[in-house]
Amino acid sequence: MAHIPKDPVADTIDQIAIGGYGTVGEDLFRGVVRPRDTVTGMPVNAVFCRATSSGAPSGTFSDQDILRSATVQVWVRYATYDAGDLRTQEIYDYLAENTPEGYLNLAMNTSNPFFIGQDRSGFYEWSINAELLYDAVADTGGTLDFSDVDDSGWLSILF
Repeated sequence: MAHIPKDPVADTIDQIAIGGYGTVGEDLFRGVVRPRDTVTGMPVNAVFCRATSSGAPSGTFSDQDILRSATVQVWVRYATYDAGDLRTQEIYDYLAENTPEGYLNLAMNTSNPFFIGQDRSGFYEWSINAELLYDAVADTGGTLDFSDVDDSGWLSILF
């Protein structure tokens, strides 16, 4: 069995960029929220992604498949409430309908984006938390049928 490396944060960032909701390195970043900085060019209106947790690996019917999950937090900061709220909802809706390639599912941990409030500079912030499910081991003997993944993103066959 070969381990399949995954980077859920990078893959979520790429998925957001594919949807047209940011450009990596310009207004879409990996890591914690960084303050606006006119010297380095860190913009006010920006999206930050980071890993927040992951569940324990879960075996399935075969030792050939090990399911893993990772929780990614998408943090959106905007200068104005209305524009930021709209952009955050657009990102949420897009991710809810578009699982990154190579993952079994992306499930939102809340029914809507969560409005955090204003930071010290008066900019508005929101949080989106998503859990990505993936097979961490190369399957050398057949495949599992993941048609039993329900709307919450969990396999009904897990114990």
